[in-house]
Amino acid sequence: MKTKLFLFVLLMISLGIRAQVVTIPDANFKAKLLSSSPGNTIAKNLSGNYFAIDANSDGQIQQTEADQVSALEIINIDPPSPTNPIQNYQGILSFTNIKKIKFHYWNNPSSTFNISNLGLLEDLDIYFQNSNPGNASVTNCSNLKNFSISGIVLQNFTNNPALKNVSIGFPTTAIPQNILTSIESLANLEILTLGGIPNFGMTSGTLNLSNHQHLQQVNISTVPLSFLNLSHCNLLNTVNIHMAYTSPNQNPNYFGGLDISNCQLITNLILAGDSNVGNLTADNCPNLQVIQCDSDYLGSFSANNCPVLNNIQLHSLEGSISSNPFQAANCPNLKTVTINQYGYDSFDGTPIVNLEHLYLGTPSYYPGYYTNFFGPLQNLNISNNLQIKTLGISNHILTQLNINGLPKLETVGIGVTYIPDPMFSPQPGFATQFLQSVNIQNCPLLTSAVFEGQEGLKTVNIKNCPSLQQFVHSSSINFPVIHPIWSLQSLDMENCAALNSVNVSFNQLNHLSITNCQNLETVDAIQNELTSFDFPNTTNLKTLNLTGNKFTNLNVSSIPSVISLDCAFNLLNTVTGTSSSLKNLSVLNNNLTDLDIDNFPNLDSLIIGNNKMVDVDFSGHPNIRIIYETHPDMVYYTSMGLAVTNPPTYTKTFNVNNCTNLEGLLLLSTSLEKIFIKNGVNDNLYLWNAPNLQYICCDDLEVSTVQDMLVSNMITGCNVNTYCNFTPGGNYNTITGKVRFDENNNGCDTNDEVFEHMKLKIDDGTTTGETFVKSNGNYDLHTQAGSFTITAEPENPSLFTVTPATFTTSFADNNNHISTQNICVTKNGTVNDLEVVIAPVTDARPGFDAVYKLIWRNKGNTTLSGNVTLSFDASKMSYISSVLPSTVSGSQVTFNFNNLKPYGNTASEITFNINAPTHPIHPVNIGDILIFSATVNPTSGDLNPSDNQFTYNQTVVGSFDPNDITCLEGNQIPLSMVGKYLHYIVNFENTGTAPATNIVVEMTINPDDFDVSSLQLQNTSHSSYTKVTGNKVEFIMKDINLAAAAHGNVALKLKSKNNLVSGDSVTNQANIYFDYNFPVETNEANTMITNTTLQATDAVKDGITANIYPNPTQGEVNVETGSKIRSIEVYDAQGRIIQKHMGINSEKTKVLIHNAASGVYFFKIITEKDSFMKKVIKN
Repeated sequence: MKTKLFLFVLLMISLGIRAQVVTIPDANFKAKLLSSSPGNTIAKNLSGNYFAIDANSDGQIQQTEADQVSALEIINIDPPSPTNPIQNYQGILSFTNIKKIKFHYWNNPSSTFNISNLGLLEDLDIYFQNSNPGNASVTNCSNLKNFSISGIVLQNFTNNPALKNVSIGFPTTAIPQNILTSIESLANLEILTLGGIPNFGMTSGTLNLSNHQHLQQVNISTVPLSFLNLSHCNLLNTVNIHMAYTSPNQNPNYFGGLDISNCQLITNLILAGDSNVGNLTADNCPNLQVIQCDSDYLGSFSANNCPVLNNIQLHSLEGSISSNPFQAANCPNLKTVTINQYGYDSFDGTPIVNLEHLYLGTPSYYPGYYTNFFGPLQNLNISNNLQIKTLGISNHILTQLNINGLPKLETVGIGVTYIPDPMFSPQPGFATQFLQSVNIQNCPLLTSAVFEGQEGLKTVNIKNCPSLQQFVHSSSINFPVIHPIWSLQSLDMENCAALNSVNVSFNQLNHLSITNCQNLETVDAIQNELTSFDFPNTTNLKTLNLTGNKFTNLNVSSIPSVISLDCAFNLLNTVTGTSSSLKNLSVLNNNLTDLDIDNFPNLDSLIIGNNKMVDVDFSGHPNIRIIYETHPDMVYYTSMGLAVTNPPTYTKTFNVNNCTNLEGLLLLSTSLEKIFIKNGVNDNLYLWNAPNLQYICCDDLEVSTVQDMLVSNMITGCNVNTYCNFTPGGNYNTITGKVRFDENNNGCDTNDEVFEHMKLKIDDGTTTGETFVKSNGNYDLHTQAGSFTITAEPENPSLFTVTPATFTTSFADNNNHISTQNICVTKNGTVNDLEVVIAPVTDARPGFDAVYKLIWRNKGNTTLSGNVTLSFDASKMSYISSVLPSTVSGSQVTFNFNNLKPYGNTASEITFNINAPTHPIHPVNIGDILIFSATVNPTSGDLNPSDNQFTYNQTVVGSFDPNDITCLEGNQIPLSMVGKYLHYIVNFENTGTAPATNIVVEMTINPDDFDVSSLQLQNTSHSSYTKVTGNKVEFIMKDINLAAAAHGNVALKLKSKNNLVSGDSVTNQANIYFDYNFPVETNEANTMITNTTLQATDAVKDGITANIYPNPTQGEVNVETGSKIRSIEVYDAQGRIIQKHMGINSEKTKVLIHNAASGVYFFKIITEKDSFMKKVIKN
């Protein structure tokens, strides 16, 4: 019974509750609810059908009626007559079964709009439109999935755990952080939309939605969050941010940081220009492909570990981040990075391993009137971006560009554009800002490197870029009177195989190097500061224009394919290097003093005028066709402001010998003295105003033509002949080798001494020639095609065995072949044979120093040690010095020698000071005789003891020629010396002001006077090569660089013919060539053969007597004759003159022979009437 009573009471309580009326204090709200019907959309029942909430039509809404409502919709945002507004929504919480609420109303409630504890509510959509927003609170709706609110301030938003879609519009600038925090707690959130009103220049609130695993989309509009964290949202695929765009820097509505890191599904992040995002992080997004952020205010960016990200486009990236403002590491598919306005001083592309396209523009701002915008980028690192194809940098002050090893880089553009009008500021500071240096290396696909407008660029280095086709960095291809001179100072390009052209004209280049650029055809470097360049292995270079630079030396050895080279109007002193393809060369108006065109074997035309070449030598050039000393069109140069600086007055010698293709030679120099045009062709020589011309060497067939040309040009005093060659010309072969002395008879090897000065004879069956082994043991013989027999001819042939003594070499042509045959010399027995010679290096003049050369030779086959002594008249001269160490005792100078090898020779110059005529005791006057005698020891066992002694008598003179020849036996010899050796020394001195590179002493020996085959070279002052052809002997000293005022000499001996008779004379004379000048002709050394009968008693001729006493004598000899004595010569028993006294002019005189050795002497006495020969015995 009690149980039934309890159930009845419970039922009645329940019916009472359901019958309760919902309290709705706002009449307008209540009226709106009561107006619901199936004919409108205000309410839906639990079945989802529109219906009338007031089911019993009693004008009230009972709780039971409210419980039937599943959806409410009140929309009235723009009523025709905004009256009777809803001010209070109290009662809404009584609809406990409601699932969807949508209120869009034109005014805000006057009290808090509260939605809470509606456990079945799934969709809530609130929108109020009013200038004075009220407050709203949405809490404890456990099943709420979709929520949208705007026009009202959401003050409380908690404990709504099922929310998926949230849209909140903030009607004020304040962004309640508690609301953002509540959003952060929505674990099931899928779509978030936040809106607001502009809050210019301010950011507020942070929103951290990290690890919201259901979040798919976020839309932010005009909500200036300080930071939005969307990281680790695995389903996030869309992010939209709009901040109500305003002009840059005009009170922008900023957005702080955005982090979408570790979002698995997002594929494209597009942030429009009004996103105003300040910092963007998108790390670890595995499906993110494109990031486009057009914000003007982005300060930092990070998109690391995004494996499919391929494109980043940022409108701006600038700010104050101290390091790494841009990060994109571990993005293997990232190919494009574009930042239109990059505002940092550094960019490191290293982490973007597959980057293909990079562009960094300059920051700017609006409106920027009269402003030139320049960016701060100074450090760029793309050294590890091996996939990069294009690089663009615009208007940054980047000073250095370093690129190395980028195999796919195709284009580089680092440009500057600005308005140079002074109304615009700032103007670029090219001296220290913007590109100063460029270094690009190892980029095989690079086709273009452009640095437009980079006026301050000073250094460019491009290497190993085989696809680069051209490089242009020039203010203009026109003339600098219109366009400025830029600053490029150094250009290095190497291994750029496809490079076709380089134009760096109108800069300040002082270094230009292009190496291994096989397809380079054109280089223009007009008007720079170049003094050198280097173009090795540019095998297709055809045109090189270096006009208007500052070259003092030009080396083109690295451009073998150059066809046209213009280096006019420089400061050239020399042009060196080789090019087999060079055909056209202009060196007009330089400072050249020499030009070697042999380095350009195919040179066709040459413009060479207005230089400083005194001696021009183009001899032997095989292809030169035209040589002009002016340009056919001088306007080409003068239009660039280039002026002629050198008058045509320098050239004195012009040599085009053996230029076999020469057609035209136009010479303008008014200082011409010598022209060499012996080349086998008709040269068409044109001359103007050559008043100083002295000599022309031409072909035999041209002699008359050249002479006629001189007549027609009224040029007189010029000698024309064909003799000007003394070295081999054209192609020739060489027979060479080294000669050694095998003293220990164990075979010649490198340990054996060389065997110098041995004669070698060459015979081709028709003509013969000879040479001597040089002091270094080498020999060289030059031939044409044919068969040649070479025979060794040592001076003492019985003392030596030569292997091979003779050999034959054949050449099929004259194509510069080299045949090498070394020669080994061994001794036969043991034989000593020393030789000594004393010879003058200078003449003796009273009061001046005189130099002599003492030579001692080993002609034997044993190594000898000993000494050599020179005796001199100490009363007439004083010893000064010797080149080799010596000892001086009284009137003797002694030299010790050790281990003088066979065929070795040694020499020392000795200097004496000759007494002046004012000497108080022993004055020396012109015409006096100075007597020198030399002895070399040991003499015991010597094969030829007669040549162990040598006497030389020298006549004192008043002046001398340093280039002379002297017969050491004097100007007379007795008949007994016919057929014996006469000794000669040829002295030469460089009387010029510059070193002489090559010296040639040429002697034409009269075969009627001398046995040419007996010639023996005794000593040369410098390393020499001797060539004997017929009766012509040339002693060639190459590359000795004889200094100005320095001297040298050649000592030799040869036998007179044995058929000479008394009264005959023998003569030798030498021509001395200093480089390419005319030869200096020495004096003639004449020696007469006499056969006067020698008497010991007085001689009488035509009544004139000649008395000599005492005879024998101890050293003093009195001479008396019947007429005035002109001269007396004293000879020893070998016929050598030992004294000569000149200008006696008296019938009596005294001759002293105290210093002479005991023996027989012959006095030759020459008077006004006759001559006598007297024999004198000295005890």
